[in-house]
Amino acid sequence: MKSVKILGLVLIFVGAIVLILSYFQGWVNNNLVTAGSLVAMIIGWIVYIFAGKKCLENN
Repeated sequence: MKSVKILGLVLIFVGAIVLILSYFQGWVNNNLVTAGSLVAMIIGWIVYIFAGKKCLENN
């Protein structure tokens, strides 16, 4: 379950990096990049929270 928790963190960081890079590259008018990185960050948070709860339940 710890690997799933790490996957959630990876999704959060990748989404944030893509969002920051899209700003500096001028992709701010591309809704697919902006929405995709936002969705990746939200899914990452959800995965991280649920995996953390499952780890606490198993201990």
